[in-house]
Amino acid sequence: MLEIAAVAGGREVTLEIADMRRLPSFGSFDLVLCLNDSLNYLLGDEDLLDAFKGMRANLGQDGLLVFDVNSRVVYEEGYSAVRDVDHDGRHWQWTGLGEVAPSVYDARIEGDDIEPLINRERFRSATEIWGAVAAAGLTCLATLGMDETDGEVVFMDPPDESRHYKMVFIAKRTN
Repeated sequence: MLEIAAVAGGREVTLEIADMRRLPSFGSFDLVLCLNDSLNYLLGDEDLLDAFKGMRANLGQDGLLVFDVNSRVVYEEGYSAVRDVDHDGRHWQWTGLGEVAPSVYDARIEGDDIEPLINRERFRSATEIWGAVAAAGLTCLATLGMDETDGEVVFMDPPDESRHYKMVFIAKRTN
């Protein structure tokens, strides 16, 4: 992925590999984004808090952190089903294996151009997220449900974890 990003960004973009649980200080930014399932892959009890602390350390005084996690419906429905995915002439199959530990879910992915693999993610409720945000020295400004309607992404307040497939959070540093 970094090779693709390097080609797209050229010399104007600095790329780093870092573990978000031990995020180094890259600077002071107005916006820190953590989207597209990244936090779902943090399985340990303290991993989420550690990630938020690192993100906070990279926020400017008035900066915003925007992140998302999958909602409960994704795990309850998606990790117990079989789903076929076709993209650019290639085919994959996602087979939900269900909950393998408390709040931890597995799925097997196999198909064209890949060796079969197990995808493991952890569900965290909005309450758990809010607690980790606060413990990291952040204040949650908004929690939104995310859905798609007619091919458009729609954000809704209040969020509904039984209907919206993503929960999007906006936070800032607590002063």
